[in-house]
Amino acid sequence: MSVRTTLRRSLPYAATIISGFLIAYLIVAFVVFPSGVVPGNAKVPSVTGLLFDDAAKRLSAVGFRASRGDEEYRDATPVSTVLAQDPPAGSKEPEGSTVTLTVSSANNSAR
Repeated sequence: MSVRTTLRRSLPYAATIISGFLIAYLIVAFVVFPSGVVPGNAKVPSVTGLLFDDAAKRLSAVGFRASRGDEEYRDATPVSTVLAQDPPAGSKEPEGSTVTLTVSSANNSAR
């Protein structure tokens, strides 16, 4: 019996063993430790009242991305202060989602 014949006969066994290990790994990864494989939901923090840059940092620390949305003028509110957010604070969203922030702008007549 040649080495080539021996290798050909053992190939189905090797494929079965490798497939078994792969299936066992996937079961453990998805059932036992799902947070490492499938992105989970995280609670959206409240960032209203913060400056946009600070709000973006806070959202990033929890796993969200910040997006600058509409701008609104409000008296006595510093420019670039977050006035509203979507989705709202306290809601559960998939990690990596984008949170749209409405920020204050400069007075239109001052421009």
